[in-house]
Amino acid sequence: MNFLKDESVITASNDNAVTLTTHRIRANFGNNRDSSLVSIMLEHVSSIQLTTRSYPIFLGIGFFLVVAGAAFSQNSYNQSGGEGLIVAGVIVAILYFFVKQHTCVINSDGGAKIVFTTSGMKREQLLTFIDKIEEAQSIRANLSNKGAALIV
Repeated sequence: MNFLKDESVITASNDNAVTLTTHRIRANFGNNRDSSLVSIMLEHVSSIQLTTRSYPIFLGIGFFLVVAGAAFSQNSYNQSGGEGLIVAGVIVAILYFFVKQHTCVINSDGGAKIVFTTSGMKREQLLTFIDKIEEAQSIRANLSNKGAALIV
């Protein structure tokens, strides 16, 4: 990325696909076949949306397996099958907490938008990223307003 005058990186994703600088947000996604580059100047970011998707089916299946395992171990001479179902149920229920998926959408005022999905990343990390964008926007707006006041 070529930097603009007085531009510096504030933060970037672990894979450097999404970068927040003092002037813009840039997303550069790609592989050997497909690629996408979207750059939005901070003064043109109009909204940021964070959606979290979880899969409660894992809790349901886990609960069913635990109940089935308990019932099976009560009614069987061989309890190992029931214990296996209980362990499998607990593992499936624990998966619920680790397979959440977050989608972040950064919209510009009338132009392109940046969309990226994360999994295994904590919501608090994304909220911190959003806070940094909003803080950088505020600083940029204040600098622009001071420059405009000097011109008048």
